[in-house]
Amino acid sequence: MDALALLRDQAGNADDLLIRVFTPVTPEQGAWRLPVSTANTIAATFLHSYHTEDDLLHRLLGGRTVFEEGGWQQRLGYDPAAAWTLDTKPETSLLLSYAAAVTAATRDYLANLTPAAAEDTDTNVPLRWG
Repeated sequence: MDALALLRDQAGNADDLLIRVFTPVTPEQGAWRLPVSTANTIAATFLHSYHTEDDLLHRLLGGRTVFEEGGWQQRLGYDPAAAWTLDTKPETSLLLSYAAAVTAATRDYLANLTPAAAEDTDTNVPLRWG
Protein backbone atom coordinates (compact mmCIF):
# COMPACT_ATOMS: atom_id res chain seq x y z
CA MET A 1 0.00 0.00 0.00
CA ASP A 2 1.41 3.40 -0.95
CA ALA A 3 1.18 6.54 1.18
CA LEU A 4 -1.77 8.00 -0.71
CA ALA A 5 -3.77 4.78 -0.41
CA LEU A 6 -2.94 4.71 3.30
CA LEU A 7 -4.13 8.32 3.69
CA ARG A 8 -7.42 7.52 1.94
CA ASP A 9 -7.87 4.40 4.07
CA GLN A 10 -7.10 6.10 7.36
CA ALA A 11 -9.33 9.11 6.61
CA GLY A 12 -12.17 6.68 5.88
CA ASN A 13 -11.48 4.69 9.04
CA ALA A 14 -11.47 7.81 11.23
CA ASP A 15 -14.75 9.00 9.74
CA ASP A 16 -16.38 5.57 10.07
CA LEU A 17 -15.40 5.40 13.73
CA LEU A 18 -16.67 8.91 14.54
CA ILE A 19 -19.98 8.21 12.83
CA ARG A 20 -20.43 4.84 14.59
CA VAL A 21 -19.75 6.42 17.98
CA PHE A 22 -21.94 9.50 17.46
CA THR A 23 -24.94 7.93 15.66
CA PRO A 24 -26.66 6.62 18.82
CA VAL A 25 -26.14 9.91 20.72
CA THR A 26 -29.43 11.61 21.58
CA PRO A 27 -29.82 15.41 21.63
CA GLU A 28 -29.87 15.26 25.44
CA GLN A 29 -26.63 13.26 25.55
CA GLY A 30 -25.06 15.52 22.93
CA ALA A 31 -25.77 18.60 25.07
CA TRP A 32 -24.85 17.06 28.44
CA ARG A 33 -22.05 18.34 30.62
CA LEU A 34 -21.32 18.26 34.33
CA PRO A 35 -22.93 21.06 36.33
CA VAL A 36 -20.71 24.20 36.35
CA SER A 37 -18.42 22.58 33.80
CA THR A 38 -16.98 24.61 30.94
CA ALA A 39 -15.96 21.52 28.97
CA ASN A 40 -17.28 21.17 25.45
CA THR A 41 -20.28 18.94 24.99
CA ILE A 42 -20.12 15.74 22.95
CA ALA A 43 -22.05 17.42 20.12
CA ALA A 44 -19.74 20.46 20.10
CA THR A 45 -16.68 18.21 19.92
CA PHE A 46 -18.22 16.18 17.08
CA LEU A 47 -19.10 19.36 15.17
CA HIS A 48 -15.65 20.82 15.81
CA SER A 49 -14.00 17.76 14.24
CA TYR A 50 -15.96 18.04 11.02
CA HIS A 51 -15.96 21.83 10.85
CA THR A 52 -12.16 21.83 11.15
CA GLU A 53 -11.83 19.20 8.40
CA ASP A 54 -14.21 21.23 6.21
CA ASP A 55 -12.34 24.47 6.84
CA LEU A 56 -8.88 23.04 6.18
CA LEU A 57 -9.96 21.21 3.02
CA HIS A 58 -11.67 24.20 1.48
CA ARG A 59 -8.90 26.64 2.34
CA LEU A 60 -6.57 24.22 0.59
CA LEU A 61 -8.91 24.16 -2.41
CA GLY A 62 -9.53 27.90 -2.29
CA GLY A 63 -13.30 27.67 -2.14
CA ARG A 64 -16.23 28.05 0.19
CA THR A 65 -16.74 25.40 2.84
CA VAL A 66 -19.55 22.86 2.98
CA PHE A 67 -20.67 24.75 6.10
CA GLU A 68 -20.99 27.99 4.13
CA GLU A 69 -22.41 26.49 0.93
CA GLY A 70 -25.01 24.38 2.70
CA GLY A 71 -26.32 27.07 5.04
CA TRP A 72 -25.26 24.98 8.02
CA GLN A 73 -24.90 27.97 10.36
CA GLN A 74 -28.64 28.58 10.13
CA ARG A 75 -29.56 24.90 10.00
CA LEU A 76 -27.52 24.01 13.07
CA GLY A 77 -27.94 27.31 14.91
CA TYR A 78 -24.20 27.51 15.33
CA ASP A 79 -21.88 30.47 14.80
CA PRO A 80 -18.31 29.26 14.20
CA ALA A 81 -16.95 32.64 15.34
CA ALA A 82 -18.39 31.95 18.81
CA ALA A 83 -16.93 29.63 21.39
CA TRP A 84 -17.40 25.90 20.82
CA THR A 85 -20.35 25.49 23.12
CA LEU A 86 -23.59 24.52 21.32
CA ASP A 87 -25.52 25.45 24.45
CA THR A 88 -28.82 24.17 23.09
CA LYS A 89 -29.81 20.56 22.53
CA PRO A 90 -28.45 19.93 19.06
CA GLU A 91 -30.38 18.07 16.41
CA THR A 92 -27.99 15.13 16.17
CA SER A 93 -29.41 14.02 12.82
CA LEU A 94 -28.45 17.42 11.35
CA LEU A 95 -24.94 17.09 12.77
CA LEU A 96 -24.68 13.68 11.13
CA SER A 97 -25.93 15.15 7.83
CA TYR A 98 -23.28 17.88 7.98
CA ALA A 99 -20.62 15.25 8.77
CA ALA A 100 -21.76 13.19 5.76
CA ALA A 101 -21.48 16.23 3.47
CA VAL A 102 -17.96 17.01 4.73
CA THR A 103 -16.95 13.36 4.39
CA ALA A 104 -18.19 13.30 0.80
CA ALA A 105 -16.13 16.40 -0.03
CA THR A 106 -13.02 14.94 1.62
CA ARG A 107 -13.40 11.57 -0.08
CA ASP A 108 -13.88 13.28 -3.45
CA TYR A 109 -10.73 15.33 -2.90
CA LEU A 110 -8.70 12.30 -1.84
CA ALA A 111 -10.05 10.16 -4.69
CA ASN A 112 -8.82 12.73 -7.20
CA LEU A 113 -5.53 13.53 -5.44
CA THR A 114 -2.52 12.47 -7.47
CA PRO A 115 0.69 11.18 -5.90
CA ALA A 116 2.55 14.25 -7.24
CA ALA A 117 0.04 16.65 -5.70
CA ALA A 118 0.14 14.71 -2.42
CA GLU A 119 3.91 15.17 -2.31
CA ASP A 120 3.72 18.92 -2.97
CA THR A 121 5.36 20.36 0.13
CA ASP A 122 4.85 23.95 -1.07
CA THR A 123 1.18 23.79 -0.06
CA ASN A 124 0.69 25.74 3.14
CA VAL A 125 -2.70 25.90 4.80
CA PRO A 126 -2.47 28.34 7.71
CA LEU A 127 -4.44 27.38 10.78
CA ARG A 128 -7.08 29.77 12.09
CA TRP A 129 -7.94 29.82 15.74
CA GLY A 130 -11.16 31.22 17.12
